[in-house]
Amino acid sequence: MKYRWSLAPAQPALAGHLGQQCSISPLLAQCLLNRGISEAGAVREFLEPRLKDLRDPFLIPNMAPAVERLFAAHARRENIVIFGDYDVDGVSSTALLLEVLSRLGWKAQPYLPHRMDEGYGLSREGVTNCLEKFTADLLLAVDCGSTAGETIRWLQEKRIDVIVLDHHQVSEPPPAAVALVNPQLAADGRPSFRELCSAGLAFKLAHALVKRGR
Repeated sequence: MKYRWSLAPAQPALAGHLGQQCSISPLLAQCLLNRGISEAGAVREFLEPRLKDLRDPFLIPNMAPAVERLFAAHARRENIVIFGDYDVDGVSSTALLLEVLSRLGWKAQPYLPHRMDEGYGLSREGVTNCLEKFTADLLLAVDCGSTAGETIRWLQEKRIDVIVLDHHQVSEPPPAAVALVNPQLAADGRPSFRELCSAGLAFKLAHALVKRGR
């Protein structure tokens, strides 16, 4: 057997007490205990965090230039296309960013490529079809793009800037996007955020936009 699972022991009495304190189910309380969260204050901070309590989004590599480019697009009333991958992470990321950008006044449209017809990731065919449907001054590649150097160069030749928001491994050399927001680029000793999927990175981008806009 390749893996051996080690289950945390149940603590029904403590879970019941914590559940009553925090008005949560004993099951959820046990899950929190398994994560080392045993105080009512820590439970509330974990389940109902405020933005000010969360780690600074600008610690993620290249978040600052991504945010500045988006604010420039807002000032110029530029057209933004959110090009998301077709999987659950990409779709969730695209939906989140479309909602946030639209509510905050950006002009944004979503595009999700067809896996069978347009290939994987930020493909030339997918982007071509996208640009036939939407006018773009700025393309935000979500859950894809970290290895799409050729496609990004092609877009730059068309005077379309690209921001990549992705958690996958980055090609060498990295694509020359305006901003490559990817936790895989974090230097040793820095907060890595490597545990985040692209939907998590989309949330942190939204966090950064709100923080920058204050």
